[in-house]
Amino acid sequence: MGSNTSATSGTRTTGLRSKLKPVGLVLFTKTASLFLFLVVCYVIVFFSAIRVVPLILGFVKAGSGITMSMPIETILSVWIAPSLFLIAILFALVVVLITKLWRLRRRLIEQVSGWAFGREHAVVAPVSLKAASSRRKKTQTA
Repeated sequence: MGSNTSATSGTRTTGLRSKLKPVGLVLFTKTASLFLFLVVCYVIVFFSAIRVVPLILGFVKAGSGITMSMPIETILSVWIAPSLFLIAILFALVVVLITKLWRLRRRLIEQVSGWAFGREHAVVAPVSLKAASSRRKKTQTA
């Protein structure tokens, strides 16, 4: 009777370990992808703030031929306003890029969790943009 109990507990432990492996894989994927996402976002934002913004300011100043001896109204209308407009466009592009990266991370986690837990049609493979847009259209029409 005692050997029966130990065999049952051994089966429970093995079953628990087999369930922990997919959970560990998904947790690792979530953690690693979040870390990489944060690093990539930092690099994108830092690069755009340190390199691209001064480049935009210099480009607009050189293109407009503005000098600091001109009246302040001229400087504002010819140099500062266009520069702020271009910086706003840059900001919007950075936000769109970060949003796309977040969606890519979420889709990666969904694919890995589907593969780890054995869901139907779970394939860990690169998804083409055409397939993703057709899949999105199907879900919107349904």
